[in-house]
Amino acid sequence: MLRALNKTAAAVALTCLMPLAATADVLGFDDLTGRNFFQAPYQGFTFGVAAQGPGGSWFHSDVPDAGLSFYRSPLTSVSTESAFDDAGNPISVYGDSLPVTLSTPVVLQGAWFQSFDDQISVRFKLSYQGAEVHASDYLVMNYGDAPAFLSTGYTGAVDSFVIEGYHGYFAMDDVMFQPVPEPSTYAMMFLGLAAMGIYSARQRQH
Repeated sequence: MLRALNKTAAAVALTCLMPLAATADVLGFDDLTGRNFFQAPYQGFTFGVAAQGPGGSWFHSDVPDAGLSFYRSPLTSVSTESAFDDAGNPISVYGDSLPVTLSTPVVLQGAWFQSFDDQISVRFKLSYQGAEVHASDYLVMNYGDAPAFLSTGYTGAVDSFVIEGYHGYFAMDDVMFQPVPEPSTYAMMFLGLAAMGIYSARQRQH
């Protein structure tokens, strides 16, 4: 009976570990059509503020620009139309990249980018509970380059981020992230690991 319970505990432990091995979710925007500013939160992500319009808010577009399709997945990408000089001063009327806020924390793995000009550099600046927690490396792009993936390089939880961009405009697509397990999930995971340890120790004794 005890051995059966130990085997059950081991199975529970493996089940609890599954969220940590889950594949990333992808925010692809492909159900959005036309070229419009976001009017509401989208799949748990809030992209800018619609009322700001061309004052800096994020917008989505499935319309190719200058003969190029600025998206990696089939239909739609997003952009902030942000541009800065090396001192961090805006060099366009659109201002800076507005924060993207999340309804629940996630592990943000990265996204695909494509440029509208030469020598454009972008990076992630990640925040959690009002404090910046990480800034990624820069990705440098040129006009006409294929979409390139920029990893955040951070495995902790975040609940907002901005894209810091220099020297021109860019598009972003296929944002990759993983939901952060609830505290109860962690508790079950540690309980399961403890059960696995007890089961392994008893197996060695027999």
